[in-house]
Amino acid sequence: MTDDELKSLFETMRQEMTAMRQETADRFDAMRQENGAMRQETADRFDAMRQENGAMRQETADRFDAMRQETSDRFDAMRQETSDRFDAMRQETSDRFDAIHLENAAAHAETRRQFGASQEHLEGRIELLAETVQLLDANQRATARTLDEKIDRLVAETQGLVRFAYDNLNGRVLVLEGKQPTRN
Repeated sequence: MTDDELKSLFETMRQEMTAMRQETADRFDAMRQENGAMRQETADRFDAMRQENGAMRQETADRFDAMRQETSDRFDAMRQETSDRFDAMRQETSDRFDAIHLENAAAHAETRRQFGASQEHLEGRIELLAETVQLLDANQRATARTLDEKIDRLVAETQGLVRFAYDNLNGRVLVLEGKQPTRN
């Protein structure tokens, strides 16, 4: 085997190793991008839930404001009427507040239940993402081990070829010089 052939063989091996390194780096980049997209999706869903919850709170506050105004107007009108009507209206208003309080408590409980269900769903997805990342990591490590073993094997084969070529060439030179070749 000539020097040029050896150089060509080494260059081919170097190019293969460079290509394998690039492929591994590209795979890692793709995994990072996919992980970033999943994180963004999770953050977006949490933001949407926060906005929805804020809208429900505002709607409840608006209803309370409207009820307060209505009650205030009714009280003013009743003061001008008789005290009996005033007492009756006070009782009616109290009953309405109790009913609204019960409705609000029920709506609040439903909101908490829905949020809990959404949270459990997201936790499940996050756990699945964590498992996927672990599997990808294990796969990457196995690929790295395989590449390391292949590189070690190629280096050993190359060293054997170089040693064989050197011994063969050395033996020929010694024969040409009229010396007895030594065996290693």
